[in-house]
Formats: sequence, C-alpha cells, structure tokens
Amino acid sequence: FKLVEKELQPFSDSIKELVSSDQPILSMAAKHFFEKRHGKRFRPTIVQLMAKT
Repeated sequence: FKLVEKELQPFSDSIKELVSSDQPILSMAAKHFFEKRHGKRFRPTIVQLMAKT
C-alpha cells in the first residue's frame, strides 16, 4: 500500500469521520474495523494503482 498511501489517506480519514459516533462502543468498533482490517483498502488501492499507470 506504500505506493498509493498518500492518495488513500484522505479517503481513510473521510471514512473514519463518517462512521465516528458519540457512543464509545461504536467508535471503538469503527476504529478497529478501519485500522486493523487493511483488506478493506484493497479495492481503493487497486483503483489508485491503475490510475497511476
């Protein structure tokens, strides 16, 4: 993911902001999902790599 990390960071930040919650348990679950499960970044990474070619 290093090749497109700079392009994906705003995407990740936007998603985290959208799923943030005032409920601590929901915020913790969203944080875990988006920080620990890098597989969810696979499709956006492929799109960014294709755009660079």
